[in-house]
Amino acid sequence: MRQQGGQLQQMLRTLRGHGGWLSVWLLAAGWLALPSLGIAAEGAPAGPVEYRDIPGIGSRNIVWVIAQLHLLLAGFVLGVPIFAWVCEIVGWKSGEKRYDKLAKEFTKLLTSSYATTALFGGILLFLLIGSTRLPKKRRQKQKEINEYILETTDGMDRVARDPDFPLWLDPIVELNRTLGSMPLVGGNTAEM
Repeated sequence: MRQQGGQLQQMLRTLRGHGGWLSVWLLAAGWLALPSLGIAAEGAPAGPVEYRDIPGIGSRNIVWVIAQLHLLLAGFVLGVPIFAWVCEIVGWKSGEKRYDKLAKEFTKLLTSSYATTALFGGILLFLLIGSTRLPKKRRQKQKEINEYILETTDGMDRVARDPDFPLWLDPIVELNRTLGSMPLVGGNTAEM
């Protein structure tokens, strides 16, 4: 407590030494900033949420977890080169090879750490400003194309299917027909 009081007294002496003009400016800035506190407190009333919420977890929690992972890995990426450099210096000064080995082992982690940090940064950026919706004009164009494909391929999905189709193919065919309107037609081959 005594230390804090001494710092406050020293600051007041410094302000007095400048003729008081600095304290006047600080006081004026404080008085001018007071109305902004009232304006900031008056927010729009909370309305319905306009973003999708993830059940059980919540979208804000997902953003927080991704941000924390990104920051954790970023700290690791920034700290490892410094740690490796210090290990190299200690190994050079002491002549022990184990410090060199330790530095090399840590630098092996950097490539995967950079990639993972960039991945979480990209996910975070998408969660903050990304969108999963296409523009209205593009959705309308896709709708027109889907309708055209459905009209021109009507009945093709009833073509006899090969008996050796694997079971995992059925949901893919259904997804392709639902999203892109393309039917599965038998008799196609592919060779490599």
